[in-house]
Amino acid sequence: MIEKIFNIFKRKNEQKETLKIKINPRTLVVLCGVAGSGKSTFAKKFFKRTQIVSSDHCRALISDNPANQAVSKHAFDLFYFIIEKRLLVRRLSLVFSYLFLCKFQAGYQK
Repeated sequence: MIEKIFNIFKRKNEQKETLKIKINPRTLVVLCGVAGSGKSTFAKKFFKRTQIVSSDHCRALISDNPANQAVSKHAFDLFYFIIEKRLLVRRLSLVFSYLFLCKFQAGYQK
C-alpha cells in the first residue's frame, strides 16, 4: 500500500485539513476537471513526476509542443502505452486528460 497524505488548504485564514488515502501500487488514478481547475497543480504537489501521465506531456515528447493537436493520435498511442506498461509492473499511475475522460465515459456508457 502506498499512503498519500494530502494537506488541503480551504482558504487563507482557515486551518488546513489533512486527508490520508491508501492506494494500492497497481492503481490507475484519474483526475477529472475542466481546464484550469488545478489538476496539474494537485498532481505535481502530491505525486512523483514519474507517476504522472499527461496527454500534453506525450504531445510535447513527440512534437516539442504540448498544445500540438496534429500529433494527438501518436501522443495517445504513447499515453496508453505508458499507462499499460506502468500497470504491468505494478506502478501507480496518475492520469489527466480531457480526451481520456471522454473516451472512458463513452466506453462506460455502451
